[in-house]
Amino acid sequence: MARLTDAGRIFLPLIFLVAIFAAARGQTPRSAEDLFKRAQRRLNENDIEGAIADLTIVIELTSSLQSGKFRARDSPNGTWRIVDTPGTKGVKVVDPRTAMAFNARGMAKFAKRDYDGAIADFDRALKLNPRLAEAHNQRGGAHYFRGAVEAAIYDFIRAIELSPRFAEAYNNRGLAWQSKGDWRNAIADFDRAIEISPQNATFYFNRGAAKQAQGDLKSSIVDYDRTLELNPGFARAYNNRGVIRFILGDSDGAIDDYNQASALDPRGTDAYRNRGLVWYVTGALAEAISDLSRAIALNPREAESYALRGLAKLEQGRQTEAESDFAQSLALTPDLRLKLAERIEEAKRKLAPKR
Repeated sequence: MARLTDAGRIFLPLIFLVAIFAAARGQTPRSAEDLFKRAQRRLNENDIEGAIADLTIVIELTSSLQSGKFRARDSPNGTWRIVDTPGTKGVKVVDPRTAMAFNARGMAKFAKRDYDGAIADFDRALKLNPRLAEAHNQRGGAHYFRGAVEAAIYDFIRAIELSPRFAEAYNNRGLAWQSKGDWRNAIADFDRAIEISPQNATFYFNRGAAKQAQGDLKSSIVDYDRTLELNPGFARAYNNRGVIRFILGDSDGAIDDYNQASALDPRGTDAYRNRGLVWYVTGALAEAISDLSRAIALNPREAESYALRGLAKLEQGRQTEAESDFAQSLALTPDLRLKLAERIEEAKRKLAPKR
């Protein structure tokens, strides 16, 4: 029952293009640049609503300008007023920063999982600047999380067309291909992302997970090794490598990896459940029950952990407790019934008196 952690994640670093924004000079008040930078700081501090509020003001400031405006008064002592240069009334200034502000606000909405709101902002950004590759990449990510994989692939393709060395877009398209079961194109995109950005640990992790899912275990270990060289704090890479080591018969190596994963991510259930499985298979029943209980405490809807803990308790002779765990497991995931029945019979055979 060992299981990978989620194979990969859409790579959307929430970093606004502050340098480009500040460089775009024009009629916009200087305060727009300061608000933009403050929005970035707020997002980094997880103040998402504050970031959205700042960016909304930036959008208002940068989109309310009109060309041909100047200050005038009817007499030396008259009141100043804003008037149009003849022939320019109603002509709008297209400030490039407005598109970037919509894109940034979409990123903030994405961070709060408001995918529909994010897509609406990315749409506005792309209407103002159809060549904004980052907006296509971000919108693709929002489509992906809404389950619209084909729309996501379209946006990632467009981002790559506009920016052929956009490593994150290749990575994200690879994950989209992977979700469709198209492993060849997925791995090809991860290869390209790594070629462009060879120091990015996430890209190696995603390629390793794709290879692991295909059964190319030794090659996936190489990718996880490289992931951990680049980022020794990557808990999911330790977990996934532990799964492979266990499959290949290296129980001690698997335990070492699960130890690292649980130390780095004490609230992650996968490492506890997977380590519990190793303890169970190797006969360390008390250790198995301890780890599986920890996994259940962190995620009470984890059916596999109940099933494994029940098996360990059954082998300890705690049949009533075991049956309670089996019932809970099947209530959560009825599809486990046949597989669990086989494992229960196997455990009972172990306990049967030898003749």
